[in-house]
Amino acid sequence: MIRPPTPPTPRVFLWGLLVLQALSFALHFYGLSRFNTLVFDETAYARFGHNYLNGLTVFDVHPPLGKLLVGAGMWFGDLMGYAGEPTNLLSGAERAPWAYRWVAALFGSTLAVLLAGITWELFHRWRMALLSGVLALLCGIFLVEARYALINVFMVTFGLFGHWLWLRGLSARTATRRHLLWLFSGLSLGCCVSVKWSGLSFLGVVWAITLLGWLGQSRATTPTRFSGMRWLALLLYFVVAPTLLYVAQWTPHLLVSGKTLSQEHSEMLRYHQSVKDDKSEHPYCSRWTTWPFMLRPISLVYETQAAPVGASTSGAAQAPDPAPATVRAVHEIINPLLAWCACIAVLWVTAAFAFKWERLALSDRPEPEQLRDVWTLGYVLLGFLSAWLPWAMVGRCQFLYLYMPSLAFALIASAWTVDYLLAHPLRAMRWTGYCVVLGVAGSFLFFLPIYLGWPISQAAFYARMWLVSWI
Repeated sequence: MIRPPTPPTPRVFLWGLLVLQALSFALHFYGLSRFNTLVFDETAYARFGHNYLNGLTVFDVHPPLGKLLVGAGMWFGDLMGYAGEPTNLLSGAERAPWAYRWVAALFGSTLAVLLAGITWELFHRWRMALLSGVLALLCGIFLVEARYALINVFMVTFGLFGHWLWLRGLSARTATRRHLLWLFSGLSLGCCVSVKWSGLSFLGVVWAITLLGWLGQSRATTPTRFSGMRWLALLLYFVVAPTLLYVAQWTPHLLVSGKTLSQEHSEMLRYHQSVKDDKSEHPYCSRWTTWPFMLRPISLVYETQAAPVGASTSGAAQAPDPAPATVRAVHEIINPLLAWCACIAVLWVTAAFAFKWERLALSDRPEPEQLRDVWTLGYVLLGFLSAWLPWAMVGRCQFLYLYMPSLAFALIASAWTVDYLLAHPLRAMRWTGYCVVLGVAGSFLFFLPIYLGWPISQAAFYARMWLVSWI
């Protein structure tokens, strides 16, 4: 089978990835123990990780892998020790907060580079690829989720890594390399589902684009790379391998619980069906239709502390002026300018896909570039919609973090749109692209105090609550 040549990776792109990874690592690990307590769902996941370490019973509403990773981080922390560090007993034993957070931070620190890698594999344009990685770093919600013992970042990282390996396999020049990449891709996607069932959307994209590739091949309208996987490879690597891994990762849990796999799944399903669909269930519930527009964030931390009152400098006793309170808050909020620009970008990509598809349908002999554009843009839209639209059928309390898989593909769409603007012959369009990048970066810096939990005044905090629904 003849495969299209893969262009060499530019050195500027590799250096850009290195800088991006360094910045991401610093942001994710700086002040990781800032809040010496359990934050949001750490009350469950950190304790569950401790229970797995100690052979104690766990009832969770998600598969075990995410908590096993948190537990592995705590095992390493216990091994290293916490001499001279602030600790707490909230996870089940005396530990510093970084012990149950560092594995999530490590996973999250790779997301920007992973997204850049996927964009490179799709379009082979280094500026667009770096833009997607920069936007992932500046989007905010990935950073906040990864700095605490929360499991959504595991699901997204495994899903994106699986897609990157799959795309690499599609372009591999040798059969051995191709099958190894697809095997590890399937295992990574199996890990994705082993964190949360909603990770199935990542697997679904591989199945769907492969099946569509086969249909397209019968009409001679698909590039070789999207139709090159045979049905046996799809079955082995993207059905059997993920299923075996999913079953295997339940072993530590089943040994403790004494239940069968079917019993565990029945209990999990009953729980999800019993959760109500209103704010009486949780004050930060939000509907799936609101996520792209960033209408309802999640408050993870909100602490106030009165500032110390200064002594009077005059000889007469005076009543001191009340000092403003200091706020330390962490909001799980998508960088609003980026969220709103991403909505426009997804619509732009949809229009571009429809236009290119129409031209392809009318062409007797489509050019390879036409084929590539239609299939790559279709892949991005499929990834976005497959992770977002299924929530329309779920009648339970939902949260903004469920949008994270779709957001990853929306960021690729945003990078494609900005790159289009930056390459446009009209100066006004190019300046629009520059303004978008600078605006998103400025917005990220503005919201950084409530991403990292820095102390700010109450006035500064409320200056960042642009919508009433954000409070």
